[in-house]
Amino acid sequence: MEDKHKSLLIEYIAGNLDNEQMADLERLLAEDPEILREYEALKKLTALMAEDVELEPDSTLREDFLLEIERELDEIESNSTGQVKTIRFPLPWKIAASVAVIAISFFAGKWVWQPDEDQVGLAGLKEEIRLNRELVLSSLRDEHSASRRLNGAVSYTAGSPDMEIINTLIHVMNEDDNVNVRLAAVQALARFAEQPVVTAALLSALQVQSEAVVQISLINLMVDLHEKRAVGELQKIIDNDTALQVVRDEAHMAVFKLI
Repeated sequence: MEDKHKSLLIEYIAGNLDNEQMADLERLLAEDPEILREYEALKKLTALMAEDVELEPDSTLREDFLLEIERELDEIESNSTGQVKTIRFPLPWKIAASVAVIAISFFAGKWVWQPDEDQVGLAGLKEEIRLNRELVLSSLRDEHSASRRLNGAVSYTAGSPDMEIINTLIHVMNEDDNVNVRLAAVQALARFAEQPVVTAALLSALQVQSEAVVQISLINLMVDLHEKRAVGELQKIIDNDTALQVVRDEAHMAVFKLI
């Protein structure tokens, strides 16, 4: 079939021809069986493309297709020339193959571009993380409420370090007036002790902390981290006559474990 006839058929199906063109094409359809078959195939293809449903091949089409393959294979086997023969399939099967390709592309495109529940859930999770982060920072910086600062330190359970929150926790650990808040900050920072800035802050805290409960928490943390660099500071605690004996004993045991 000539390309101009195929183009006319497509425009005819779409309803884009004027009256004269429609009359000429309808006369051609009545006179030419090949063009009529092409028209029927294109019309079926257009209808299938317009439906947002799963495309199922007609069972008779499948059976005819298999029979045609079998017939072609028989002819190849009986061909005594030994030449390779190209299998040619009738137009309806070619149309069916085109429909399958178009359908796969269409539904794959919908799957890629249409937001699914997982994507919506991920967006909601990101927003929840952002709000929790803001709440933690706000709580840690609340100078008027020790309970809020304590809650901020305890509630920080992020899986990855947030440097703004970590720096705030370091400040709280070293400067907060409430010993329980300082202790909670130490415990929160311990989760990110692999970060160099956190390790350095914990080592420095051994020099400035004076409350026994915070000192013992830091000493035990150095042992858990196998932090041999803490031995010097621990020895200073051992030699400090003003330190509580229980703290000096913990420091002595920690040095024994680390060296």
